Amino acid sequence: MFGKAGGAPALFGISSYIVGVLSSQTADLNITPEQMAEYSAKNPILGLIGISESAITEDFVVLFSRVALFVTCIFASLTLGVITNGKETRGVKYIPIMLAVAFALFFIVRTLVQQAFGNISL
Repeated sequence: MFGKAGGAPALFGISSYIVGVLSSQTADLNITPEQMAEYSAKNPILGLIGISESAITEDFVVLFSRVALFVTCIFASLTLGVITNGKETRGVKYIPIMLAVAFALFFIVRTLVQQAFGNISL
């Protein structure tokens, strides 16, 4: 259960910050398709990952993280009810606690990472 309420929010917080940094650093790149083809010919890995503008933004990752944490915490709470008492419904009482811990940790980790590495995105 630690992974659901502790590990996942921390990793989501870090990954959402990384996406924000990468999107801000690559926003000013003006790479034409011809240049991309030239770079891809020299290094095939660049062709696989692409350097063009990505549709995945920091806002999307934060929204995805919130939805994933919400769903995961609900199912983790129900699983905890099965483990402790043998019925899923007994885990409903853990849902608010699990959600509070997960979302608090998500925003705390995001804030700490932004404060620690805030000058990187400049």
